[in-house]
Amino acid sequence: MRFAHPPRYNVVMGLDNVLRINETHCLVCTSRLVKNGHNNRLVIRDQGSGMLRFRIQRKCCPKCGEIFPELSQFAPRFANYHENYKKTA
Repeated sequence: MRFAHPPRYNVVMGLDNVLRINETHCLVCTSRLVKNGHNNRLVIRDQGSGMLRFRIQRKCCPKCGEIFPELSQFAPRFANYHENYKKTA
């Protein structure tokens, strides 16, 4: 189920470099969220600040499907490089 403006889930980075969704229940239908594995991610930071390796914990709702939280504060969407690298290239 896709929404024009999906609900905003709170995402935090743990000490073990895993991004987790804080909510335990779906914000739409209030069903309990189920863990659905991990995705590995590598991000090249801006101005030679190095690389960041982390994992994204996936969750899904049994009724609504997979949850796609907003991760732009941690990593660029669909890319590995920071925007400044793209502009310089």
